Amino acid sequence: MVIVDSNIVFDLWDQDPVWGPWSAQQLRSLSTAHDLAINVVIYAEISARFSTQASFDKAVDELGLIVLEIPRDAAFLAGKAFLQ
Repeated sequence: MVIVDSNIVFDLWDQDPVWGPWSAQQLRSLSTAHDLAINVVIYAEISARFSTQASFDKAVDELGLIVLEIPRDAAFLAGKAFLQ
């Protein structure tokens, strides 16, 4: 499984002329051998562009992304790493 960064998703949705094609190619290539996923933190980051959860979930599904939960222990450690 490969976790997709929010910037990759934004490249696609924004049709970024520099990074969009590269991001699309990376996802196409990776999706042939791996499931593509985002976690709930990335879900929260990229959801701000949508007015409803239904429309957002549809867009996530269209990208073929699985949404993963994060164990609380891991989230706590991520917060500590962010502080450093």
